[in-house]
Amino acid sequence: MPTEVKIHDAALVATLDRVTDGAASSFIRRTVPLLERIQTHAVSRWPVSASKRKHSRDCFEVRQTIGNAEIRTALVNTASVPRWGAYAYKIHWSAFTREEIVEITRKRLAGSPPAFIDQTIARMSAGWNRSGRRFPSKDETSKMPWIYLVRTPAKKAMREIMPDLQADLLRLARG
Repeated sequence: MPTEVKIHDAALVATLDRVTDGAASSFIRRTVPLLERIQTHAVSRWPVSASKRKHSRDCFEVRQTIGNAEIRTALVNTASVPRWGAYAYKIHWSAFTREEIVEITRKRLAGSPPAFIDQTIARMSAGWNRSGRRFPSKDETSKMPWIYLVRTPAKKAMREIMPDLQADLLRLARG
């Protein structure tokens, strides 16, 4: 039966280091700061709704666990709701940038007085900024933040540190 234990005890890591010749803490030292940088960047750009509930932006955490034959470090988002379960990976950015939304609003309100159109656009922008939301950039439109801000940067970062981690495993295997 597979078991998994969260690592938040320095004594546990020290015990693992004695058995693995320091490989456990070396792995944690290399992966945790990397994932924390990705987390910081993702949180700063994460879209949020105007609702009062806890936002998925506030549910990121870097987890370190030990399984039967592995040490795992992961960046997770624990946001979930009873109706849909975990949902952070389901979020999409708007299909429109601010400029496109302004253009659409101007077209839809074409017969209205210019002052009313300007007020509508100003209120819309202020509402978005007040709620913590922001308009997506041109390269973000219609994309999924989980893939764009978390998964893709994590894959790139792991490719960069993989040779060092493989060298550690090889050193362990050779004894």
